[in-house]
Parts: sequence; C-alpha cells; structure tokens
Amino acid sequence: MNVPLRVQEAIYPGSVAGVARTNEPFCQGLPLPDSAGIQSTNVLGLSGAAAAQFRILGVWPDGNAKWVEVCGILPSLSAGGTATVTLTDGGSGTFGGSAMAIDQGSSITVNTGAATFTVKKANFNGLDVVSVGGTPLVLTGTSDGFVITGPAYPNTSCGTATPCTTTYFSKNDSTSTVTIEKNGPVEVVLKATWNYADGSGNVYMRGTARMYFYQGKSSVKVTPILRNADYGKSNTFSSAFKGFQANELRTGLNLTGTVNYTIANSTSTPTTGTMGGSDSVYIYQGQSTFMGDSNWSGCGSPCTDFTSDAGYKIVKNGTALTSGGIG
Repeated sequence: MNVPLRVQEAIYPGSVAGVARTNEPFCQGLPLPDSAGIQSTNVLGLSGAAAAQFRILGVWPDGNAKWVEVCGILPSLSAGGTATVTLTDGGSGTFGGSAMAIDQGSSITVNTGAATFTVKKANFNGLDVVSVGGTPLVLTGTSDGFVITGPAYPNTSCGTATPCTTTYFSKNDSTSTVTIEKNGPVEVVLKATWNYADGSGNVYMRGTARMYFYQGKSSVKVTPILRNADYGKSNTFSSAFKGFQANELRTGLNLTGTVNYTIANSTSTPTTGTMGGSDSVYIYQGQSTFMGDSNWSGCGSPCTDFTSDAGYKIVKNGTALTSGGIG
C-alpha cells in the first residue's frame, strides 16, 4: 500500500496568503479497500512526517480496516503551499514520541513538550493548571470554566421580569466527567461533560466540550456544545428552549505587568495592543449576512443589513477598536 496525501492550509484560494508553518499537526480520515488487508495499525507508516499516530475507525465484514484516521506532524509547510506525506503498510505504527496524556485519577495531565495542562474531572473548570516553558500561567482553582448567564432557576427565558443575571458554572458540578478519547504523540482529545449549575446546585443546561492538544504546541482548541433538553423527560423545564445572556469560557491567568493581545479580524492585519490593571478587551460576533436570503425580514435585495446587531466588534474598555464584517 502506498497512498500519497497532499496537505494544505484550509483557506479559500485568493482570500489570504496563509501562514508559513513548522512542525504543524494534521489529522484526516482515509478509506481503505478490503484488499489492502490492514487489520492493525501496527503495520502502518507515514513517510515525510516527523511523527504519526493511527486509529481504525471502521472495518469490513472480514475485519480488515475500512476507514483509518491518520494524524501526522509536517516538518514544514510554506504559506499557501502544499506538502505531501505517504501512508504505507511497511511501518511499525505510531511513532515520533510517547502518548501525551496521563490519567491521574481525579485529573488528566497533557504534556505537549511546549506546555503542560491539567484538567480536573469533577468540578470541571476548563484548564485548571497551565505551565508554558516552565512558567505557571494558570494556577489551580482560579478558572471558572464554562459559564452561562441566564435567568434565575426555574425560569427559562430572558426578559424584564426574568433578567438573565444568574451565573451557572461547570465548576459547580461535582458529577462532571473528563475522558481521554484520543491519545498519542501527535494529538490528544479530551471529552468533558458537565451540568451548568448555580451556587445552590440548580441545573440550567448541560454541556459537552472536546479539547484538542498537539505536539509542540502551547495552544488548545476547544469545541463546546450546549444542550438545553434532557433525554426521556417531557416536563416544561427539561424540554424548554432556554435563553441566556452570555456563554463563556473563563480561564484565570497568572500574569503580571503589561499584557500584549492579538485578535484576528476581517483584514489581513490583526488587532493588537497592550492591556493592564482593569483593562478589558473582547471580540463580539453578531449576526452575519453571509449567504443571506432576500426574503429574510428586513433584508433587501441584495441582502446588505437585516439587523442592528450585524457584524463584529473588537472592544477595549467600551470603545470599538475595529468593526465590520457583516458579510
């Protein structure tokens, strides 16, 4: 078996120039024919990669691999360019380092080489401890985790009579869980599930998140999901639409002095600056008119602006630094 795989940045042609990358991870699913006869990842190899890990996702009736997931580390990739690696059946399976995640019982530790992360299982608060280059950036117990600002329990909507000013935290859930879904030298995926609970333990909604860690990287990709209803229950609260004012991930930071920030925007130059003391900087994304239909309420033809809450704003201390991007 000899399957060349072309890897490139996920950008639209002509939109942006791309970014030159070093030791960049990638993962993709790949179908295999039954005739390849692959029954174990221990025979797979990935030439052109500095590290790789493999996982069988599906099998043929005879047990041969039908789909495999291939994760690798590209030594280099030019801005807007492509690189090629080759999947073979002449290897010895996962290579390029040891599994990065260790289950410690009450928590999971991930060491990417560039940073070390600790994630609690019970009272899940996102990233409980973070150390980058030996410097502690997040101290235990300082993060709130995932936070919903909604109406006081048991209300389900935001309004004058039921303002959304009550905070529900993932860290308030002693029954939250975190498991290792993928563990290798290239990528680690942790799956967290929790209840959003207020200070009295009342549960408003539920949440699931996957946290992605990569070899040599000090960054984390997080994909959260909200769930407003409970399976098998039909009472008014458990099956209701639920309103909220804010949905956040709050991480405590152990920083001193002047802090530099960089926030992506709709131009080729990000918004940058410094902050300190009580400064506040955030990006707010409103509604977009991208692919908007002319039949939408208040939207003309072409659809240019159908809401007063369109586009995005990057705001520092109440003043918009950058805005736009309604399309």
